[in-house]
Amino acid sequence: MPDNDRFILWSLFTEIVSAFDINPEEYIDDFNKKYEAVSNESYNIKKRAIKELANSIVKQRKIVKASNERKKEEIERAGIKTIRFPSLSLEAQPDIAAVIPTSLGFISLIKPEVVVRKCRYCGREFIGLSDDTISSLMQITPIPVDYYYACDECVRTHFGYPPPDILFADVSSAPGAISPAAAKYLRLVVRTLKRAKRKDMRERKEGK
Repeated sequence: MPDNDRFILWSLFTEIVSAFDINPEEYIDDFNKKYEAVSNESYNIKKRAIKELANSIVKQRKIVKASNERKKEEIERAGIKTIRFPSLSLEAQPDIAAVIPTSLGFISLIKPEVVVRKCRYCGREFIGLSDDTISSLMQITPIPVDYYYACDECVRTHFGYPPPDILFADVSSAPGAISPAAAKYLRLVVRTLKRAKRKDMRERKEGK
């Protein structure tokens, strides 16, 4: 027997979050958990619970958006250049532009290395960066660390960013975005990753 309440309340949830340009599919797991928790209750109780969930998601998204706007204003007041990266979606541009520093103090950057990783999101193996390399990159671009543990497909799905070899090629080539030393390191990371990916693709074709 179809669960009509679930269908109706999913439609309600979708309507509320979509009004604020939020993709409801991103929160389908949250919806399902909340619905299951109240599935044996009356319709009105279920409706109230789902509306509270939707409103809490909207509120959190507003807080994050306001915080990003404040950061951008602070950076612009400080005279730090904002930049645009061709490979990023329009929505991702402000956040990325805001976190790229224009100058660096003394930092220790190890030679980039690659490893075979298992994606935290889909479980597929992929050519990724070593933990030491990730630690070095975190000193240059504070991108969420989980980004580095996702395959090329999942970084786009879960973070809205392109893979590291594309993202860092953008960052390193943007005039004034980061120091020359940091840009040189990012270009080395890009070359290392691309070389490893080409080798992996070649070996797969050869059946190794």
